[in-house]
This record gives sequence, structure tokens and C-alpha cells, in this order.
Amino acid sequence: MDSEAFAKAWKTRFYRCDIIVPGFGKADLIVGDSEVLWVFKFETSDWQKGLIQAYRHCAYADVVILVIPKDKLRTAKRHLRTFRKLKVGLWGFDGKRGIRMIYTPMPRRGGKA
Repeated sequence: MDSEAFAKAWKTRFYRCDIIVPGFGKADLIVGDSEVLWVFKFETSDWQKGLIQAYRHCAYADVVILVIPKDKLRTAKRHLRTFRKLKVGLWGFDGKRGIRMIYTPMPRRGGKA
């Protein structure tokens, strides 16, 4: 999913922000349709904590993405192997340049990304 597709999905399939999923923590953003449920976890300071929190959502979501500020991205990218193993995506965000997609996992239940 490129940033244009993400923006379209945001506008047309936005479910809810800051939703608490019992037993899994708080999802910052859930986007989905009949095929794929995306969960986004936004973490501004501790990407490792964010990764752990994001991983919890893998139990019910097809695609889980951790979104962190651009200045934290360099350190997190050194651990990209862990993101891939856990199948948690890694995206960076810069207020001026937008979203930088480093890794986006394939959907878990056969939907199309």
C-alpha cells in the first residue's frame, strides 16, 4: 500500500481512533474493509515499547504497522529483522514529507494489501 492508497483508505474506510481492544491494548487507528483489517500503533518515544504493543494486535488484525517519528527510524531499522519475524510493519512519519514505508507485511488471512 503506497501513501496515496493509504490516504484513500483513511478517508473511505476509517473505523476509529484510540479504540481499546480488551486483552490487546489500545489501537491508535483501525482501517479495514471486508478483506483486510489494518491496525496502526503510533509511538513517539520508545519504538521497542511500541513494537511490543503493536505485536499484541497481531492476534486479530491482518496487518499491523508501527508508525514512529523519522528521528527514531534509523535505530528501529537496525532491528528490521525482528519486525519481519514478528510480521509487524515499520513506517516512519515526518510532518513535512509524510509517511515513509520501510516494511509492510503481507496480510495474515489472505487478503490483499
